[in-house]
Amino acid sequence: MKKRWGKIRIPFIYVKPICIVTVLLGIFFFAAGSWIASLCMLLGAYIIERNQYCCPACQRKLDMKQRLTKTARCPFCSKVLRK
Repeated sequence: MKKRWGKIRIPFIYVKPICIVTVLLGIFFFAAGSWIASLCMLLGAYIIERNQYCCPACQRKLDMKQRLTKTARCPFCSKVLRK
């Protein structure tokens, strides 16, 4: 897999909580009247989840709608996603 220069890897278990907080901040900014900041926060949450939500073992992209339970497994390599 080709690595890009400057790409930051967020630990897998923190991706969803970071995106949830970012979406909530986006909703807050929208309610406060700053729709540009809201749009940036919501777009940022989508981009982070799209790029960072991948299997820790095989690094293949996972479905963002997939629930992250304690017994969830990667559909590609069948390894447990959470320990």
